Amino acid sequence: MHDREHEANPLRVSGAAAEAGWGALVAANREQVERLREPTPPADHWQGRAAFFRADPDRTDDASLNALLDLARPGDAWLEVGAGGGRYALGLARKVSRFTAVEPSASMREVLEETRREFGIENLTVIAESWPLSAAATEATRVDVAMLAHVSYDIEPIGPFLGALEVSAGRLCAALLFEHSPFRAYVDLWEAIHGEPGQHLPALREFVPLLLARGALPEVRIVDERVMSFDSLEDAQADAARRLWLTEGSEKYRRMVELLPDSLEARGDGGYVAPGSDRIGLVTWSG
Repeated sequence: MHDREHEANPLRVSGAAAEAGWGALVAANREQVERLREPTPPADHWQGRAAFFRADPDRTDDASLNALLDLARPGDAWLEVGAGGGRYALGLARKVSRFTAVEPSASMREVLEETRREFGIENLTVIAESWPLSAAATEATRVDVAMLAHVSYDIEPIGPFLGALEVSAGRLCAALLFEHSPFRAYVDLWEAIHGEPGQHLPALREFVPLLLARGALPEVRIVDERVMSFDSLEDAQADAARRLWLTEGSEKYRRMVELLPDSLEARGDGGYVAPGSDRIGLVTWSG
């Protein structure tokens, strides 16, 4: 799209401007977290938490997985960037000819490999790199469908990230994203504890305009809805501490423990639910 068209229409921005805007949101969030966080970050961000991403590849009650399976064809080669513990990759590998899972976290790869072996899934290859890949690994990523699921929120250089995804995809690119920033449920707690408004990461509502600005014409389908639910108050506290970057026993942590119950709704079985919910959208566009 020509720059003059952008200038003439205030609702259209250039791809470069949209990418810069996305990057600015990510940078603002990163700066705030680095300044306010209490725990020292582990070398592997998912260490100690990867097991939560283990899932039965043959499950039929996951609306997000079912929506992805609707896109799959038996002869397809697929690629997932940030495949994590394989909660989508392994189910999809059952339906396609070849699947490549890109995952830089050793903890996540361990969960993925354990589940793959447990269910005897042999047509999946794991690449232990960050995206975009090195030149040596790029050839393995020429596929029919390239996808990501909940991994783009904190990617600052989003242009090269999406560009590499689109180059890999012969037929289709796909992305599962929450409608709003994953931080949304804790926005009031963040300000009460840290003393300043939280910097939201971009999500589905920013992703679609970004693709349009880059020249794609995406299709969006709401496929699921997430409600943050906890079996105990202790589970809710652990989740809030992680998302608010608090260290157990600190003054801010004690303040969170004091305030958190007022922001939760009690379930009838003794569990708790965070107020509000968030929709999950499946975005598809031509590579």
